[in-house]
Amino acid sequence: MTINVMFVIRAVFVPHLWDIVEYLFSGAIAGFAVTGYYAIKIFLEYFTRLIDEGDSTFDSSNNLSQMISIFTFTMVAVCFAAPAAMSKTLAIEAISIVGATFFASMAILLILVKLTSGFQNMLKSGIGAEASPSLWIMIPILTLLGITFVRLMMGFEHNFKAETHATSFLVLTTVIVSLQLVFGKIGYFVMRRNRYFRTYVNGDKLSIPSFSLICPGVAFMVFWFFFVHFGFVHTHIVSKYSLVYFLMLLPGVLVQIKTIQVFLKLENKFKLLNLFTNNGKVANYNS
Repeated sequence: MTINVMFVIRAVFVPHLWDIVEYLFSGAIAGFAVTGYYAIKIFLEYFTRLIDEGDSTFDSSNNLSQMISIFTFTMVAVCFAAPAAMSKTLAIEAISIVGATFFASMAILLILVKLTSGFQNMLKSGIGAEASPSLWIMIPILTLLGITFVRLMMGFEHNFKAETHATSFLVLTTVIVSLQLVFGKIGYFVMRRNRYFRTYVNGDKLSIPSFSLICPGVAFMVFWFFFVHFGFVHTHIVSKYSLVYFLMLLPGVLVQIKTIQVFLKLENKFKLLNLFTNNGKVANYNS
């Protein structure tokens, strides 16, 4: 994210930077490669030890928080896919496609492993109430994978002259959004049933993992734009800036508004805690 933000800021505020963008793509790819190598190194050290020695706490890992490592790999994949969609240099695009495909493939493989083990433990022991937001971690992961595949398809059209029918984007984005809705509904009903929202969001109990509710809302909004634009505008089903277009954007906007409201509520709770703690008024907010 740091590399991406630096790239965007420079592109916005540095005049004529796009004239040398191919050199910037080369530097960005080098940065993504280093980041990806470091992520793989950390993960392999952990995963090989886990396979060799086992994990005595495996049965108690009844949530999906272990999938954060997969989020890392999908982030590297979507970063690699950016030059693939925009570069005019065949070599840069080819390297980007290979890098994005490699990390996306690794992420998909680990998703199958982690989802299977995570849901197996949850179905056996139930999910820990405080870890309930981890059920939504698949939403940002799916967003990143979806954007990766969209960028790769655009790259194939751009430099390799591959003809991709517009309906392919409709199918891809619909599949991603459908899976996001499935995980979103499951997570919502579980958290409503175990009173997570009442306890940790609307109540006075504090939990730092509750901030993980924000990322899925933002991620859903981001890919909802892809769903509307590539799925319906790009296929000429809906006209851009028409009434139907804005009505289709509305669900994503409502999710974003709700996400902002939750974020402000959580931020105010933690600010209040810091205020009380600094003034020595209370030692434990939860009490």
